[in-house]
Amino acid sequence: MRAPTITLTITAFTTLTQLLLAEAAANPPPGQGPPQEASAICEGASVGASCSFTGPRGQIEGTCMAPQGGSELVCVPARRGPPSGAVDACAGAEAGAACSFAGPGGNVEGTCIAPEGGQGLVCAPAEGAR
Repeated sequence: MRAPTITLTITAFTTLTQLLLAEAAANPPPGQGPPQEASAICEGASVGASCSFTGPRGQIEGTCMAPQGGSELVCVPARRGPPSGAVDACAGAEAGAACSFAGPGGNVEGTCIAPEGGQGLVCAPAEGAR
């Protein structure tokens, strides 16, 4: 009669583990990715569009960008700005020109854009290119 008890215990443990893993994937710990508000505000926006949202630390002003390793646009706080390589890649170029720069995860291919409220052009990664 021990076999049914062991099977039931293993099944319950497996189900509980799957539920906990699903919950962890759906709600990453703080500091693991952008806040939900940063993603929501840039839905349907273009790369370089101005954005703002109220986060845990108050009002955030920024620019919609696709972070390295990500495919969706998020509102990146203005104080962070684009990497210097992204700015240098578009020095002397025109908006819409192809560009590339060395990012932390390797070479980044993109297009020179003029972010709203920014000065000059920056190399914005092509959507899906990581």
